[in-house]
Amino acid sequence: MKQMGVFWSGMVGVDEVLRVEDTQLGMYRVGNKRPEWTRALRRSVQAACFTTARVFALTEGGQLASLPRRPFENAYTLALPQRPYRALLLVQENPPRIAALPHSGELLLLAPPEERPTRVPVSQHPLWSGCVAPNQTVLVSDEAGQVWGIQKSQVAFRWEGALGGILAWALHPTQPIVAGAGVDGIIRVWSFPSGKLQVALAGHRFEVLQVLFDKQGDLLLTFGSDAQLLVWRWRESQLPRHYLRLPAPPQNALLHRDAKGELWLLTSAEMHRLDLNKLEWRSIAIQTLTKKEAQQR
Repeated sequence: MKQMGVFWSGMVGVDEVLRVEDTQLGMYRVGNKRPEWTRALRRSVQAACFTTARVFALTEGGQLASLPRRPFENAYTLALPQRPYRALLLVQENPPRIAALPHSGELLLLAPPEERPTRVPVSQHPLWSGCVAPNQTVLVSDEAGQVWGIQKSQVAFRWEGALGGILAWALHPTQPIVAGAGVDGIIRVWSFPSGKLQVALAGHRFEVLQVLFDKQGDLLLTFGSDAQLLVWRWRESQLPRHYLRLPAPPQNALLHRDAKGELWLLTSAEMHRLDLNKLEWRSIAIQTLTKKEAQQR
C-alpha cells in the first residue's frame, strides 16, 4: 500500500519487484541494483501492480495506465472514478483481473482493457488495505477494523480484524492461514476463510508495517515503524525469537521472499538480504534513473 514518496510492489515467490517514486516506475530483479525496465508518467502514481507482460499504474485523477513490458506493444489508459486510491491488487495474471481500493467503502474490480469496473459495495467505512487469498478471494480491511472477503463480485464473509485496520498481509505458503499487521501494533494470524483467530502477537512499540512468512511457514517476520524486524515462531510462542534493528527508514518498506525462498527488506534506496541464522543483513544500494532517462528507455 502506498502512502507517500517511494514505495514497492511485489508478489511473494517472484524474483521481480516494482519500485515507484512519484511519477517514475522501475522494475528490478531482486538483488540487482539497476532496473531492467523503466517508465515515467505525467502524474504521480498512487498504486501499482504488474504481470509478466504489463505494469498497471493508477495515477492521480483516477487514470489507470497499462504499460507493456515488451517492446512494440501498445500502452493504453482507463478512466476510473476520480478519488484517492490505496492499493491495486492483482487477482488474476492472464487475462488480467485487478482489484482497486479507493478511499471509500467500495471495491472496484477491473478486467483491462474493459473500461467499466464492477463496483462492489463492501463497508460503510473507507477501505484500508487488501490481499488476494486462495480461490481468488479478495480480502480487505476497513478503517473500523473489519475484514471482508469478496468472492465472485460480492461479499462472502466478514470477521473481526484489528482496531484501526490492517496495514499489510501475508499468506501461509502451504496452509489456509493469513496474517495481518495491525495499526494497533498487534500481529494476528487467522484461519482462512473462517476467520478463527489462531494467535495474536505483540512486540512492536508502534504500528506494524510489514508481515511475511518464511518459505516453510514456521517463521513469521514483522517490520514496524520502530525500525525493528522481529522473527516469531508463531505456533510455539507469543514472544519473538529474535530481532534485528535495521538502519533504514521504515516507511513504505516491503518484506519480500524471492523464488529461492531468500528473505529481503526493500527500502527507498536499498535492498537488504536477511540472514536469520547469523542475525545480519547485506545491503545493496540501488540505482535510479532521472525522469528524462526513464522516458528515453
